[in-house]
Amino acid sequence: MEFVWVVRRRDLFPSFTPHGFVPLGVEELEDRYLSVVRERGFFVERREAEVTPAWKQVIPYCTVRWEDQVLVLKRLRAQSEARLHGLLSIGVGGHINPQDAEAGDLIARAAEREVSEELKVDPPFRMKPIGILNDDGSEVGAVHVGVVFGLRMDRAPEVRERDKMTAIPTSLADLAALCENPSSIESWSREILAVSGWENGF
Repeated sequence: MEFVWVVRRRDLFPSFTPHGFVPLGVEELEDRYLSVVRERGFFVERREAEVTPAWKQVIPYCTVRWEDQVLVLKRLRAQSEARLHGLLSIGVGGHINPQDAEAGDLIARAAEREVSEELKVDPPFRMKPIGILNDDGSEVGAVHVGVVFGLRMDRAPEVRERDKMTAIPTSLADLAALCENPSSIESWSREILAVSGWENGF
């Protein structure tokens, strides 16, 4: 049984519901969204959260860059989330679980844990939140919200489980080419890439 951190939709978006990736400065992101996630959020059983659009499951979603390169990942069939098989992604992410709430900022701790589980990365992390991501256009998107982080590294990271993901280092100049075939990219990555200059946030 898995428990995940959720926040009521009406608390997170009391008057306006954003769509797509909304880049924000650290202070504005904290004031408008992250403080609400921490103060109004709570754990529920994941299977209940998946069918309750009144709640938003909070997903730290981390993009990784070094020099002029961005980490693009191809999700393979060995990965548990069938909806992502074969798709390209510029993010590493997952749910906030009870272990993330044991000390410190549960959002940042969950982000760091997810990155460490997927990639070989030496701490400390040079990571900062750069925006919020919301897409209510699908059943999956309707019950999730992303807190997007940017992670800067000195060199290319390695994927831990190569049977589940393949790393494709891609230059910033070549990222636009990924959008030429939007069906090959998972939806959150498409939303980020649709925003000009998103990579300048970190």
